[in-house]
Amino acid sequence: MTGGTGFIGRHLLRGLLARGYAVRALTRRDPPPTSSPGLEWVPGRLEDPASLQAALKGCEGVFHLAGLVQARTPAEFFRVNADGTARLVEAVAQTGRPMRLIYVSSLAAVGPARDDGAVDETTPPRPISPYGESKLRGEAYVRQAPPSVAWTILRPPVVYGPGDRAVLPYFRLAARGWHVFFGPPDRRFSLVYVQDLVEGIVRVYECAQTHGKVYFIADPRPYTWTDVAETMTRLFGYERPRRLTVPTGLLWVAAVLLEAWSALRKRPTFFDRDKLRELLQSNWVCRVENLRQDTGFCPRYTLEEGFRETIAWYIAHGWISGPRRPVQVPLAGR
Repeated sequence: MTGGTGFIGRHLLRGLLARGYAVRALTRRDPPPTSSPGLEWVPGRLEDPASLQAALKGCEGVFHLAGLVQARTPAEFFRVNADGTARLVEAVAQTGRPMRLIYVSSLAAVGPARDDGAVDETTPPRPISPYGESKLRGEAYVRQAPPSVAWTILRPPVVYGPGDRAVLPYFRLAARGWHVFFGPPDRRFSLVYVQDLVEGIVRVYECAQTHGKVYFIADPRPYTWTDVAETMTRLFGYERPRRLTVPTGLLWVAAVLLEAWSALRKRPTFFDRDKLRELLQSNWVCRVENLRQDTGFCPRYTLEEGFRETIAWYIAHGWISGPRRPVQVPLAGR
């Protein structure tokens, strides 16, 4: 597995180990201080073909999750998300053995839906950011793998859950009783809870019918920013939260300033003009019927159940303050 130290990767590692898989996880840094039976951390980098070859010895499959979601320049996105994927595919092919390959791409590789519809696997890709373009290029390299590589590409939308920092600011605002909208609140988008994503990844890995195919994986119900904000604040005990819509012009100013600050520090920023273009799109919705038809996969968590578990984790780890009333975590299931 690549990306085992990331948000999704940590959850997938636990899910695979719980199912009895032995996992070798690639790490760019020193191995984490804690480990588990069946888990082996090995040093390696996508830029280093020799380390990839060493890591692949004895493996039957690969989960490729590693990638950049923030970068200072488009070239950095392509160096890791595209070229790194190409080197991994080449290393897998050079083993000369049949190999399973799951590449976790992104809805951003296709871009937002036009009008009020939703994208599916037949939609021509039109990414609107360097990140999306780099993930699409990575998909192209996976598709070029030799017949010995049984690949599948998964395109999740926004992923949330325990341990995620990307959506943490929204939960922190909700914990203070705020509905803060960055742009129009009626924009539609797909979401997936991380535990559902892990279940879907494993199911796809184990299903021969998914070989050589591309799938979107998400909660089948689309949501609006209003849906998300109201669910969050309700779980924190606010029946009448305060509401604030940040003007689009102010968002553009903030993006430009953060880009300049990023250039001065020579470090990527969490928010720039490319991120803002993605944020302001009105319809990031994808269809998931093909995945359900081929694998029987259906997410177990509702939005409220996923948010409850996420909030409980944030509180337990001191990332946010507790709600006005206790957050009960129900059993998941629809």
